[in-house]
Amino acid sequence: MKTFGGMVVLMLVLTGCTSSDGGSPKKPEALKRDATVVKPAWTADVDPLGQPVVLGDAKTGFTVVVIAKEPAARLKIVGIDGESGKQLWSHPLGPNHAVPGIALIPHTTETAAGEKRVIFYLAPNKPGKEEADLTTPLVAVEPRTGKIELKSPKVYAAEAPDSCEDDTDVCMRGALEGERDYANLRVDLESGKISRVKEGAPDDARLIGADGLFSTGDRPAEKLGVYRDGKTLWSTSVDTLFGPGRTSDGGWAFTHEAGPDRYIGYLGQRNGGVKGTADSPYVYDLGKQTLTSFSGADGSILWQKKGADQCFRPTDFDDEEKVDAIKHPVRCQMSGTFTVIDDKRTVQNVAMTIEGYDPVSGTTSWTHKMPAEAAAAYQMSEPRVLMRGGRTIVATLAGGPALIDVATGKFVKAKGQTFMCQTDAVEHEYVTPWIFKGRSEHTRRGTGLAFPCSADGKAVKSGMTVAALTEGAVKIDDSTYVVSSDAGLVGYDIGKR
Repeated sequence: MKTFGGMVVLMLVLTGCTSSDGGSPKKPEALKRDATVVKPAWTADVDPLGQPVVLGDAKTGFTVVVIAKEPAARLKIVGIDGESGKQLWSHPLGPNHAVPGIALIPHTTETAAGEKRVIFYLAPNKPGKEEADLTTPLVAVEPRTGKIELKSPKVYAAEAPDSCEDDTDVCMRGALEGERDYANLRVDLESGKISRVKEGAPDDARLIGADGLFSTGDRPAEKLGVYRDGKTLWSTSVDTLFGPGRTSDGGWAFTHEAGPDRYIGYLGQRNGGVKGTADSPYVYDLGKQTLTSFSGADGSILWQKKGADQCFRPTDFDDEEKVDAIKHPVRCQMSGTFTVIDDKRTVQNVAMTIEGYDPVSGTTSWTHKMPAEAAAAYQMSEPRVLMRGGRTIVATLAGGPALIDVATGKFVKAKGQTFMCQTDAVEHEYVTPWIFKGRSEHTRRGTGLAFPCSADGKAVKSGMTVAALTEGAVKIDDSTYVVSSDAGLVGYDIGKR
């Protein structure tokens, strides 16, 4: 994982037995969390589009990199000193031609010599409203100084820049200015040479997951497959993996576990021309969504679960789609529907059960049923506790909010504790070349903003605590953390109370 440093994991020893109806465990130990309130060490005056990333070390200094909003429909990417909060550098950033629904987050890579670089599309100095204004150069900057070490010719890029398969240089799907056909491009960060390569996605396909997971452009006969080292390892019908009526056009979510080389995820539903209006409402049946785990090497299905979702994962798009291995994964069994009319979303008859399961066989190891009201709130994307450590989750059970050990399903009540929650993704008006409903769609999004909350997701005024920061903030080093909030970019030092 490149984006975030490792998080301090909250290690809880929970005892007693749990029941599948969400009843209280017998003789639970005290909830051992440090409730000391920490005042901000510094606040940087930026308007963040989402959570930052951190680069550097104690010797060279830590740099916090964040994408921020600017007036007049502009965006910038900023480097902030992790110790003082002082701005080190800033550059105008553009989304190029990447699909508007994909979150804009900071991306990093390395040169062949192992030097870290922040990579992005350099926007023109003056705002433009034409498609040609979105054709921009790719740049790579030194994280500490912000010096532009490489600036490519202008490119039409269909996706965000990212490191290549060998974790170096920059790869994206796009075309040089003046060319017509997209190809998989690689930018050598030392020579500046741009070349067509066989990594990325096959022709007439797009990447929808890490390490070569792609979907084809065939409709209705869409296929999923894996493309690595210039070869398609396998491809198969989306109907085989996820059942009829599924398509990547309806959205997708995949996690790749690099160690065992397996994927887990789902595709959204085919809308059949539904417009999301009173005369033609968009209705999503949660019970028909299929969660599938399959091999990256040959596409063989490990297990499938109908009416299931990967739930209670971090919501920062912080490379959680690619991990080494998830030892104790969690999923949710769901039923009910949500309906969208004129961008307003409602839910009906929602039921959810949280499950721990064996990642190889898919066999359920523990369960907790959520009350109907809490299940409906979850589907409405109301704020929930952000736990990046991977050891625990916070969910509302029959007895109220609880902190659950994902390895055992054992839990303790979490009432009165302060956690960290995250808002819906921040949105910003920015021109895009894509035409939607007869007009140019301007909304771009990042990730959410952090705020202190109770275990049920409601904001509290107590301020960030040591426990909330170590569980949910972006780590700078063992004692310092940073979050993007409505106050700006905020740094904390838990060693200074």
